[in-house]
Amino acid sequence: MQSDDRVIKEEGLDNLTDDELRGACRSRGMRTPYGEGAVTFMRKQLQEWLDLSLNRYRPIHEECCDTS
Repeated sequence: MQSDDRVIKEEGLDNLTDDELRGACRSRGMRTPYGEGAVTFMRKQLQEWLDLSLNRYRPIHEECCDTS
């Protein structure tokens, strides 16, 4: 799953078709609503998933306290 997450991140979440987006969300056990606002909702939840999946090993304090 994490390798699939990397591919989605590299190719760009916005480049997924609606069907690909729906499939990616389903395979991760996420809600896949239909109707107005559904695509925006799914993109947001998948983006949050990718952030957690690909950055989960980075301690939070490094992000908030980076002085470089």
